[in-house]
Amino acid sequence: MSEEREFKDEERGSKDEERESEAEEGDSKDEGDSKDEGDSKDEGDSKDEGREPRELGDEVAPKDARLALAAGDAVGVDIRDEEKFAELHIAGVRWIDEDRLSEELDGDDRQVIVICQDGEQSAEVAKRLRDEDTQASHLRGGMDAWISDQLPTQPSTDPDPPTGEDEPDAAEGLEGAPS
Repeated sequence: MSEEREFKDEERGSKDEERESEAEEGDSKDEGDSKDEGDSKDEGDSKDEGREPRELGDEVAPKDARLALAAGDAVGVDIRDEEKFAELHIAGVRWIDEDRLSEELDGDDRQVIVICQDGEQSAEVAKRLRDEDTQASHLRGGMDAWISDQLPTQPSTDPDPPTGEDEPDAAEGLEGAPS
């Protein structure tokens, strides 16, 4: 029994040392990468504060786009018809009319991922944005590729959405809840 306790204590000690080592590495990286605070956007914009956003090329694969969008490193812009956007779109992505992109994105210095149905129109629009000094990529293969990769969309394509009819009343059984 005492051997087991010693092993656990050693294991705990080595984990603590690993954490301290990682923390020291993080501190030294932060010192070497010091940037003027005024250069960054609002500090709350990125979910992982203190980390550099992903670098995206002119074209981004659907799975890489999903990671960048989820991390807040990029803003997604869908330029398909508004009706198509309403039918199915990527969560968190905004619909913006192609002619209003520059003015709508003004002041947002995150990478822009332009999305269309098949990736062709978005490639042209992303190039135009880059020519206007906006960091822009297009979603390779567009929504067709996103759907083909079975990545999540909105509205949900849940085959059995809850109706609420058979669902138990949330207040049922709670003390003081009206019956």
